[in-house]
Amino acid sequence: MEDHANCPACGAGEQGLVITFPDATTCLKIQRAIVADFAHCSRPLDEHRAWFELKYAYDCLPYWEEFYEVESWGLTFANASPTGIITPVASLSWQELKSTKPDLWIDDVIRFGRIRMMKQPIVDVRHAKTIGFEMLARGLREDGSIISPGELYAAARNQSQLFRLDRACRMAAIEASQALRQDTLVFVNFVPTSIYVPEHCLATTIATVDKLSINRRRIVFEVVETDQVQDTSHLDRILSYYRNTGFRCALDDFGEGFNDAGMLRALQPDIVKLDRKYVTQIDTDATKREVARQIHREGTAIGATMLAEGVESEAEAKVLAALGYDWQQGYWYGRPDWNAMDVDEQQLRSVRHCS
Repeated sequence: MEDHANCPACGAGEQGLVITFPDATTCLKIQRAIVADFAHCSRPLDEHRAWFELKYAYDCLPYWEEFYEVESWGLTFANASPTGIITPVASLSWQELKSTKPDLWIDDVIRFGRIRMMKQPIVDVRHAKTIGFEMLARGLREDGSIISPGELYAAARNQSQLFRLDRACRMAAIEASQALRQDTLVFVNFVPTSIYVPEHCLATTIATVDKLSINRRRIVFEVVETDQVQDTSHLDRILSYYRNTGFRCALDDFGEGFNDAGMLRALQPDIVKLDRKYVTQIDTDATKREVARQIHREGTAIGATMLAEGVESEAEAKVLAALGYDWQQGYWYGRPDWNAMDVDEQQLRSVRHCS
């Protein structure tokens, strides 16, 4: 097992706030008001200063503001390491603190299990069958309303919770896959920049797969945000770890972030998804057809299965099938749904005859 001392996800600690009180009495009074269940949320530093976990501080804002002269308090964003070291980040005013309070707490979404999975079918037009489902994460607010993936991940980045959210989504996807047929593939998205040390960061995910007795070959870990990956050697390490432990790997949006055929050969994915921008209206755009043909040639040269995503019409589906994209995905076959529904075989046969 690798030394994890340099893993940012392990060593980042908790985001918090150092408050400097105008007198020792106020500092002590605030500390004594903390009930036992929240004792971990605060650390006294000296008779005038204390560190508070950021979410706890935000939750206390209305109470403190009503009963104390908060404008006289000194505020500094500061992180607390697992070993107890407090690192100041930036000073701010009381009004600035109030303005930065998030509307969405990723910590709550994760802690209370408010992640759900929609499923979108993936089909094999040559064999006219549904072969798998992509698991698409959605969050739930306390009132049951849906939180979009974009909002979820934006909040996670702002709150330095990307690692925890991405891990929670992977685990939720794997747990939800138990409801699928045992002969279907399960596409599980992950953000590579959220994984620091694969052997460590992916341990819980893999343990969940094994605990549920899911065949590892059914799980396809799909790289998302490929166009934002700067360290391709790190991505190669992640994909290699997945493959070496018995899983499959897919590259999303190929043609956007990975235009170099040499890079494709280096990463050796099992499945390559053609970027939807080359799929949309491919039936009327000769340039897109040529790009799709070239990408298909590069992918099949390394033995990858080629998958076209974003298919929204029968015309697009037929052209892609003729170009060799037997695996397809998109609204024409089915929108993301809470239930996993196979695509009608008659619809698939109409495309198969053109492949």
